[in-house]
Amino acid sequence: MGFLHDRSVPVDDREVAALILEVFRPRMDLYAWRIDDDATAARLNAWEREARGARARVWRVGEWRPAGPKGLRRPVTAEDLALHVAGVRTLGVYPMQPDGRCHSVSVDFDDHRGAVTVTGDPAAECEALRARLRDAGVPHLAQVSRGGRGRWVHVLTPDGTTAREARRVMHALLREAGVRDVAHGGTVDALFPKQDAPAAGPGNLFCLPLSRRWLAQSPPGTALLDAPADDFSAQVYTLWKARRVDGDRWRALVERSAPTPPPTVFLPPVRVPAMPVIPRAIPSMESPAPHGAWALAMRRARRLGRPLGDGRYALLCVQDHLHSSPDGSVENARGSCVLFPPSAKHPEGLPWCAHAHCASLTRRDWIRLLGPDVWDDACLALRGMRRVGRWLLHPGGISGWYRDARGVVVPSRREHLCDVPLWIVEDRTSPRGASRVVEAVVNGRARRFRVARGRFTTLAWLTRVGVDPGAMIDAQRERLLDAIERLSEPVSVRASEAVDQTAAQARSDELVALLAVLLDASRAGASNENAQGVARVRGSARG
Repeated sequence: MGFLHDRSVPVDDREVAALILEVFRPRMDLYAWRIDDDATAARLNAWEREARGARARVWRVGEWRPAGPKGLRRPVTAEDLALHVAGVRTLGVYPMQPDGRCHSVSVDFDDHRGAVTVTGDPAAECEALRARLRDAGVPHLAQVSRGGRGRWVHVLTPDGTTAREARRVMHALLREAGVRDVAHGGTVDALFPKQDAPAAGPGNLFCLPLSRRWLAQSPPGTALLDAPADDFSAQVYTLWKARRVDGDRWRALVERSAPTPPPTVFLPPVRVPAMPVIPRAIPSMESPAPHGAWALAMRRARRLGRPLGDGRYALLCVQDHLHSSPDGSVENARGSCVLFPPSAKHPEGLPWCAHAHCASLTRRDWIRLLGPDVWDDACLALRGMRRVGRWLLHPGGISGWYRDARGVVVPSRREHLCDVPLWIVEDRTSPRGASRVVEAVVNGRARRFRVARGRFTTLAWLTRVGVDPGAMIDAQRERLLDAIERLSEPVSVRASEAVDQTAAQARSDELVALLAVLLDASRAGASNENAQGVARVRGSARG
């Protein structure tokens, strides 16, 4: 467009642009630019009115506009990126390649998400993650956000890394660093890529560092943290020193982040009578363990050890580091810390440690040291629910969640997305094309069907489970898609040739029993057709 004048930029800025592309290696066939000021927005809107008339879109400051018309997007070039470095335009790039791979995974720390603000400090949580990365020997880049208040951490992944794998590793590192999502009072706003696999569009973009426009602001934005913001040469040198994670170290991180299948002794077979079909997968929920929530929470935290007899299990103590002779790992736990079976006095079971530092630990202390989120998720799993971020999968369908007066997580009626519990079982690739296998619980029966990958985002397939997508507004449809994707993670992949899915199959085998909770709740709901019966089912779902 004519009002976006290309300006000549110094040769040095073109060299910096080439270095940025070499370091981040984003998707190169398209990009977007940001509307940074009112004058640009006014010129763009005038052009829209002249070219499109009544169909003209109104652009506002802060929005991102794709470069080039739809179907003819402009590729990223060093010349375009040089304008970003020079401060003429602000460019955003897409980290996920069309084949689902990525060369970087980034974390955005911020003190708000839309209208939701938190009291956490993005700089402190960013530093906590950086400390964890340094301990793990993971090279990374850190920068100030465009506005100067938030923080970003970029890990440059080895060639061939899938977005699903990169996100799983980064989620594990965030958990180990002890930082939390904005929805839970932390400052982790998002991971980029935001998706595990390509969808209908290119995914989500992020703003590149080292823009002279934002470096000149107060406080300076897009500056790398390991160099003075006012020394551009030092900034470039910091970028030049950036290195990718080597293959061996990355493989170790991938193995560390993979869900560990529990020993078979912890999962006795569960028989569900009068069930014609037992599905083999449910999204990352666990079946009730021998000791209810305590055993499930300990197993999630990888602290449940070998059986000791009489219903007892060895534990890796939550204060193992304070012991004079620490066990060091759950495999070495021999019984100084024990999980006792349920009793009349302790119906949930009882974790107990014989060491002097731990003998006085209360139930609340154990939950605090184990992690409140781990405990909450274990309790939810026993109720036939699964929580991921702001979304909750429960016998009544998919919705948001909140804490009631007792502090219990319950489904939200104000943000109810779908009346049917459903999830993605598997992604399949064959010579006939890509598809997704979806499972739903309808009227007390599990139904499984396949949806072509290209039609999945339309949600037209919801009619097969009795849900009318046409009655949803666009925002609800987008939220429902986001909720289904998140609640289904991790999703196993089946290609036309053999693919190693050991971890996904172990997850599938271990979670059959929890499906029975959903089926029983769904059957109860179907048998209570009057309003009083429905109210009782919803009350039981709220726990």
